[in-house]
Amino acid sequence: MPTYGTVREPTFDLNDFDQPKMLKPPESWMNDIMYLVFYERGTFHDTPDIGVHITAEAFDNAEYIVHYLKNEITRQVKEHLSDIPVNDINVSSFLWEEKKIHVVAISVTFNLGNQFVTATAYVTMVDETLTYIIRVLGAI
Repeated sequence: MPTYGTVREPTFDLNDFDQPKMLKPPESWMNDIMYLVFYERGTFHDTPDIGVHITAEAFDNAEYIVHYLKNEITRQVKEHLSDIPVNDINVSSFLWEEKKIHVVAISVTFNLGNQFVTATAYVTMVDETLTYIIRVLGAI
């Protein structure tokens, strides 16, 4: 049976050699969670409830981001990604003063049995376009 570090998952991104970028857990798990965050409900007809559908409008309401998104992401992960060993999910919102950009930070702590690892996706909106990057912290 493969261990957490040996399984690799292709993404839609390309690496420096123009090959499909391959991710391994926990980065691949966080990427799967972010797909849920961006999916619009109804994307999959056989599972119409899947998708949190974060929108540009969400950035105007910090309370919505912190409360609704955390609860909805947690629910969706438990329901649709139950094989991912999630220990905790936190959502926060802040203004990056220097760039005048709102940022939503979605942090997920994964339970690897003998250690915990946290991955954070930073979602930004620039010119009505939502993008994100993922950062993984080692054992905590």
